[in-house]
Amino acid sequence: MHVGQNKDGGASMEDWMKWFEAHKENVVDMGAPIMNSALFDGGEKKDIESDQDELTGYMILKADSMEDAIDLVKSAPGLKKVRIYEVMDMSNMNM
Repeated sequence: MHVGQNKDGGASMEDWMKWFEAHKENVVDMGAPIMNSALFDGGEKKDIESDQDELTGYMILKADSMEDAIDLVKSAPGLKKVRIYEVMDMSNMNM
């Protein structure tokens, strides 16, 4: 998840496309910017105010370890701060 505003005004689409091409074996989903957000705490919807720690986008990458994932995002153009989450592989669950 991309967090906060991008450094230096962000990267160009050309920069991103070059990065995605260079790391295509690791890119599962190129992601997208997050436009609106709200919080539902069981009672009512609350708008989330913009701040330094808001989520501004996402992408899904494939990496062998957390360290490999960090190395991947270090080279991504224009990112200020990134939250990295490991997702449990449930592809072999019988449903």
